[in-house]
Amino acid sequence: MSVESNRIYLLIENPSKSNNLGPILRCAAAFSVHQVVFIGYEKCAVAGSHGASKHVDTIAFPTIDQAVQYLKSPKECNGDDDAVVEGTCEHDCGVTSIIGVLGASPGGYGPMVVTEDLDASLAVVTSGNNSFSSPIGVNVTTTKNVCHNYPNSLPVSKRPFRNGNVCFSISKQWAGLPLSQARYCDSFIHIPTVNYNIDIEKDDNTTGALAIKRCKYRMLDPPSFISIALHHYTAWAKYDQRIFTGNKFQVASLNKGDTQRSNAQKHAAKLREEARRDRSKAAEEVFNGNFQDIFSNSADL
Repeated sequence: MSVESNRIYLLIENPSKSNNLGPILRCAAAFSVHQVVFIGYEKCAVAGSHGASKHVDTIAFPTIDQAVQYLKSPKECNGDDDAVVEGTCEHDCGVTSIIGVLGASPGGYGPMVVTEDLDASLAVVTSGNNSFSSPIGVNVTTTKNVCHNYPNSLPVSKRPFRNGNVCFSISKQWAGLPLSQARYCDSFIHIPTVNYNIDIEKDDNTTGALAIKRCKYRMLDPPSFISIALHHYTAWAKYDQRIFTGNKFQVASLNKGDTQRSNAQKHAAKLREEARRDRSKAAEEVFNGNFQDIFSNSADL
């Protein structure tokens, strides 16, 4: 099966231009990801990509609604620049499934329940009860079930994939996926790991004594578990193995100064500019309204 038969897209938040996505872009280049779709800013820091970011096509949308509409646009295009927001496409993404990658899960060798952690605004996997402690280095507190109905998360080793272009919805979080992304996912996967516990000492706020708290320790950082997910998918889809020269992958040569954009990228830039103008207009209206209120109050005095 050729790469073009099952193209891979990645969907990830990019809340600031200084946000470092270098290691993730390096993973995308290694596994022949067709395009990385940012929610937020077009530019990001690329420290740790070791030049691989130059070989990854990216596009950015101001909202997740626009990004998902772009990804799920049908393959038959009419060439209209405004087609992304009108339901037809000017770029043949044709994504048939959006798969949420929920990170490593200690002991998660079977289906896992997906719930929402409202405190951290994340969708996370649990073993069906909420008794275990938060993993070290993970911003997850008490898990709270809500009405949103998520499918169970399956271990990536089950390879629950289907034919057609796919989008992996990912995050820089060590565990979980932002709720805004999770609610667009058709299915979820996690990477099972050994159930490794570690005891840490924690101050008791009431008595001042040290208490022992047992935590599940996650041993895989985001670039690692994203790479594992992409490895399983590319093996399942029968991607051709990359060609090596010595100890390095062969990479395509880059034309220096080549900044030509696709129609889709031009349209996404137009959407971002409109969003910036809307934010600026809203801020101006708030400022002018407050200023007029202050002036009116001072005149009354």
